[in-house]
Amino acid sequence: MTIMFNKISEAFSRQSEFFDDYEGTNEILKWMRSVTHEHLLRHLRTDDKILEINSGTGIDAIYLANKGYKIHCTDISDGMLNKIRQKIYEHKLENLISYQLLSFLDLDKLEGNYFPNIFFN
Repeated sequence: MTIMFNKISEAFSRQSEFFDDYEGTNEILKWMRSVTHEHLLRHLRTDDKILEINSGTGIDAIYLANKGYKIHCTDISDGMLNKIRQKIYEHKLENLISYQLLSFLDLDKLEGNYFPNIFFN
């Protein structure tokens, strides 16, 4: 199983260099993400804490943190988490976003406590 996880992590790490550019120029993906964000905002309460599974480069986490929510991001890819780390620093969101290298199959190793909301896009 470890070999498979390493290959998955490596593949997504390679994609992390191009992911945001592709997302930012694809009108359908931008529209889909906006619908998802509108839906989330209708259901979240102001002080809610969110667990984001497979958070990729942190596009949704940055959006939600800018709205004041606390998010704990998980992903299996070092490359994706490096992008999240850069964005947290650039946007000065250290107090709202945390991250952890973690597969969705290993949620029993999750750092933190209770998450009233789980998000997986």
